[in-house]
Amino acid sequence: MAGPLRYAPGWPAGGALLSVLVALLMLAAAPAHGQSRRDEPDHVTLQLKWRHQFQFAGYYAAVAKGYYRDAGLEVSIVEAQPGIEPMQEMVEGRATFGVGTTDLLLMRRDGKQVVVLADIFQHSPLALMVLSGNELRNIHTLSDGKLMIEPHSAELFAYLTEEGIDPEGLDLVEHDFDVESLISGEVDAMSVYASDEPYQLAARGIPYVLLRPIESGIDFYGDNLFTMRSEIDQRPDVVRRFVDASMLGWQYAMAHPEEIAALITTQYQTEKSLPHLLFEASAMQPLVNANVVEVGYINAGRWERIAQKYANFGMVPADIDLNGFIYDPDATADYGALYRLSAALAAIVVVLAAIALWYQRLNGHLQREVAERKEVQAQLERLDGQKSLLLSIIGHDLRSPFNVLLNYGDLLVAQGERMERTRLVSVYHNVRDAAAAAYTLLNSLLDWAALQTGRSQLSAESVPVDGLIESVLGILRPVADAKEIALHAEAPSGITLYGDLRMIETVLRNLIGNALKYSRPGGTVTITAEAQGAETRISIADSGIGIAPDRLERLFELEAKRPVPGTSQESGSGIGLILCRDLVEANRGSLSVASELDKGTTVTLLLPSAPPH
Repeated sequence: MAGPLRYAPGWPAGGALLSVLVALLMLAAAPAHGQSRRDEPDHVTLQLKWRHQFQFAGYYAAVAKGYYRDAGLEVSIVEAQPGIEPMQEMVEGRATFGVGTTDLLLMRRDGKQVVVLADIFQHSPLALMVLSGNELRNIHTLSDGKLMIEPHSAELFAYLTEEGIDPEGLDLVEHDFDVESLISGEVDAMSVYASDEPYQLAARGIPYVLLRPIESGIDFYGDNLFTMRSEIDQRPDVVRRFVDASMLGWQYAMAHPEEIAALITTQYQTEKSLPHLLFEASAMQPLVNANVVEVGYINAGRWERIAQKYANFGMVPADIDLNGFIYDPDATADYGALYRLSAALAAIVVVLAAIALWYQRLNGHLQREVAERKEVQAQLERLDGQKSLLLSIIGHDLRSPFNVLLNYGDLLVAQGERMERTRLVSVYHNVRDAAAAAYTLLNSLLDWAALQTGRSQLSAESVPVDGLIESVLGILRPVADAKEIALHAEAPSGITLYGDLRMIETVLRNLIGNALKYSRPGGTVTITAEAQGAETRISIADSGIGIAPDRLERLFELEAKRPVPGTSQESGSGIGLILCRDLVEANRGSLSVASELDKGTTVTLLLPSAPPH
């Protein structure tokens, strides 16, 4: 490491050296190229992906409450127009910021240097809507119907592909964004936002069904705020101020929906009525998750998983480069002038540091290689002991649903044309149930294997428990309503837990889903949360079939064939519950189960409420 600078022949004298340092500091403090003085507002344009409505409430709030003005910005908000491609407006330089879908990955694939600044919807609202009376209300029968799917809906095609439907074989028509096309029967299904178009059918008393990608494990972001890399390079301070002010606007809008909905009706030319905007605001709450995570929260690992999903379906290369795809505000400071003036000294320091780093990394690499080999050996020994059992599980639990698929497939080939409609619908449902059972088991096995081999990475953060539970219930409530089961939540505000949000969401969704699955119609499922010292306790109690004592003792043992607790005919491996326990323990918590046959079951989670000291 270089020592302190001292006077030597050829170096500037003390006064001259001080003058040089002062000059460098003045240059570093001067505004960088592209950064305006704050007494003149910076003009920027935000290109929306649709017409004015509550979907973009945060940006309207940032204007109305003066957040943009206080940040030295003058923002023009431009709604989408017929014949104009909103995301292309960004690429061609006619807008500074835009709102896009996860199709941003496809733009990245095509060489467009787009950068995600914030993820407004933590769960995408994009869905396929069909009428309840439509024979094609099952996702697997859509291949026989006529569909309207709007541009930039790659996640819907990923959903269809995940369900075994070839998008190339679909009968697609151009989207006219008019629900009358669905109501009149002109099309059998159309892509919609779960927070928007359903209002029009509900207001007219027309029953409908939403088919959402999340049902197949495709849980993508939605309405992502983005810009181009060139904008960040040229005006980093403008980008930072715009993002900060916009997120303040979103926080205000989600906390004051009535005020912002009224603002939209009076100050923006919207086609939506005030009740429609308030419906939209309510439907957006569990999707934005503002009471669980910061508005606009970006999880880099989740974007990598989304990219992997697209890669699995051949939409992007498996090795797509996401370097720089996610905005890093701490990497945008511009000290170019200082760097240029001190380039020679920096080059010397870099060379010396590189040599030292090379030696350090070489030593570290050797140490890690030794440790990794020991760890791999231990993992191999552990996994080898479970190999036969896993093969047995796969052989038994997959054989049953696939036998159903094959048998019903033969039945359809032999008698399909002669079957009555009711019989045909019954066969379709049996085939779907069998496919869903096989898919669930495979998904659980893959998740559990990733956890066992250390490929599932933990990303801990502080999470408000009431908002987390509300978000999960928002997804599962339709299941409860369909079975006429009462869902209750008792989670006081102010209680938090510390852990990986995605893992804990998965656990709660799995456990509450089990409680609903094994509860009788007319029963209840109650979720309670309370602070308990340095831990947070979450209990899920149902009034369902319960678990027999002998089954309860072996609840967390992996078995090749095990009757479902409380039943006499169904069987399973128990991998789902074991996965939940392992996910909880990976977050430094514990999971316990208490149950009484025919009276119900209570699952209790204990999770840390704060980071470890």
